[in-house]
Amino acid sequence: MLQATAPPEWGPRRLRPVLSLPLTLGIAGLISVAVRFPFLSVPLITDEGGYAYIAYWMGRGLALYRDLWFDRPQGIFLLYGAILRLFGESTEAIRLAGALYNGVTTVLVGLLGTRLLGRPAGLAGGAIFGLASSSPAIEGFTANGELFMNLPIVLSLLLAVQGRLVPAGVALAVATAIKPTALPAATPALLALLMTDPAWRSGGAARIGRLAPLAAGLALGLAPFILHGLVTDAQTYWYAVAGFRVQAHSAFSVGLPLIGELWRTAPTVLAALLPVWLLALAGLLALRPAGPCPDPLPGGEMGQFAEREGLPQRDGRSMGRDRASRRGIVVALALFAGSLAGAAAGGYWYWHYYVGLVPAVALLAGAGVARLLGAPFSLRLTAVGLLSLGSALFFNARLLGDTPGATSWRIYRRPAYVVSHEIATYVAARTSSQDTIYAAFAQADLYFLSRRRCAGNHLYWTEINRVPGALETVLAALDDPQRRPKYVIQIDRELETPGRAAPFWTRVDRLYRHETEIGGFALYRVRDEGAA
Repeated sequence: MLQATAPPEWGPRRLRPVLSLPLTLGIAGLISVAVRFPFLSVPLITDEGGYAYIAYWMGRGLALYRDLWFDRPQGIFLLYGAILRLFGESTEAIRLAGALYNGVTTVLVGLLGTRLLGRPAGLAGGAIFGLASSSPAIEGFTANGELFMNLPIVLSLLLAVQGRLVPAGVALAVATAIKPTALPAATPALLALLMTDPAWRSGGAARIGRLAPLAAGLALGLAPFILHGLVTDAQTYWYAVAGFRVQAHSAFSVGLPLIGELWRTAPTVLAALLPVWLLALAGLLALRPAGPCPDPLPGGEMGQFAEREGLPQRDGRSMGRDRASRRGIVVALALFAGSLAGAAAGGYWYWHYYVGLVPAVALLAGAGVARLLGAPFSLRLTAVGLLSLGSALFFNARLLGDTPGATSWRIYRRPAYVVSHEIATYVAARTSSQDTIYAAFAQADLYFLSRRRCAGNHLYWTEINRVPGALETVLAALDDPQRRPKYVIQIDRELETPGRAAPFWTRVDRLYRHETEIGGFALYRVRDEGAA
């Protein structure tokens, strides 16, 4: 069994009575929910709209991969389905559910930090995660895949620390079924936990005895998702979750422009979370070798033991604390490296990708707080802290507008988000639930908000441009009077390849009439639903 005891407390003794673990973590979780309230009504983004759209129609009997296409495993849609049933189908309900879910993750980050780094570090790490993960600069308020992925990743590590390796593998499988990048994100940290356990030094049999239950739990957890995909439509399933991602939407397909994406987004994220990065850097300093201290045992017995074991020559409590805290920092650093690799594997650096880095950075920052608690007061450090805090407040507060629409505009500069609800309401009032619509060439939130099916199989810009046959499927729907969408909404006029959209708009000009414009976006209604 992999048993890890919490390292001795860090920080002044007078702080310990007020650091009640359940109370403090509960408060941190509630604060993480509260700071999201100003963003509950900010218009849904296209990722949220796509997840909700698939979950909505799955709840009405349609099958993922056969009737509905999406380049993700099933986990995120099962979560969204539960949200729609338990909380409701409004934007506010989806965001509130995401906030509560993240509040639970906040508690788990605190518990994991406590086990790995000690109580003050764990409590600080949990509180830091709750705040940093909500930053609008990284779209932290959205109910995105990274938000839902973080909880089972942290739970997997917490279970592994407790020696419960089969459940840890199952939790990792759940995270992977929510977003596949969870697998490269969490695996290095899990391996670091196992390899820094003293029992690992026993050799091959002991190592297999630890890896085997973890792998068994992972296989057990993934089996239902894989089986569902194979039974539903094996070819479509594998292309959706693997083939398309590798060929058109990953680091393998994007190549060097991935560096440009990182260069575009990283400076803002660095500034918006500057205090967290600096505290994480302070936490990393705990990896430095400790200096010697007087031997507390007569005859130098402690020093002899430390020399034999290659440990710093300090008293027993200090050595135990240092070894435990260093192990925790190594695990947190491995989690950060894995999360960075997992985010990069997506092929782009969308703002919400950084949410997946926050658990690791928060753990390291918690260790930094714990170190600073025992350090003497420094005017210079205080000034740096205040400046970094001011920078973070500026880069986050500047994104908050007077209205939800204004906030959306400040964050995304995407006009379609601001008017999507108005467009969807207009379309829903003039169509039936059996009608289809088509947003040319991407705006997945429109489909969910209007509760109308998409006339094509693919909801997103990358898919309509890069999935073989995606555009042709839409053209075939326009040509078929039985499948022709009632409305076409012009979001974009052109596709990735100039001129490729011409056959689409030729059909729209012939089969549709311009009915109105909302927010500068043209809505076309079919002229004669029975026309050829």
